[in-house]
Amino acid sequence: MGFSEKYVKYRKDELLEIKDLHESTLTAASHGLFFRTGQIMGTRISRTAERSSYFEDIARILKEEGWVEDILFSNNTIKVNGSIEVDSIPFEFTPSCHMLRGILTRIYETYTNEKVYCLEEECRSGGSEHCIFKIERR
Repeated sequence: MGFSEKYVKYRKDELLEIKDLHESTLTAASHGLFFRTGQIMGTRISRTAERSSYFEDIARILKEEGWVEDILFSNNTIKVNGSIEVDSIPFEFTPSCHMLRGILTRIYETYTNEKVYCLEEECRSGGSEHCIFKIERR
């Protein structure tokens, strides 16, 4: 088994604790680091998907890897249930799914071959029913 074939798994509580640690020391700057981390992972995920079934493959991979419990792609809107980044204690709306936003950005950039902007409009951490992301072409 080569180095690139090894995987590391985080439990949800560990990931949230790591995010809390980064946010407590780096404040809002940590959100950009989480986003960029997601883009790196999104590159690998997007290369795994077949063009003919791209978004179906992406949804399957994100569920298998534990990023989401369910995800629905509808044009430039993505509806997510069970994001691993959602904190179990709702607080004032602040998007919390920065890594997933990075993954989604890279997935759409790979598919469209254009730069895109991904905005988390609603977040379960803030009390919304789902996490809702919007993709805009730059």
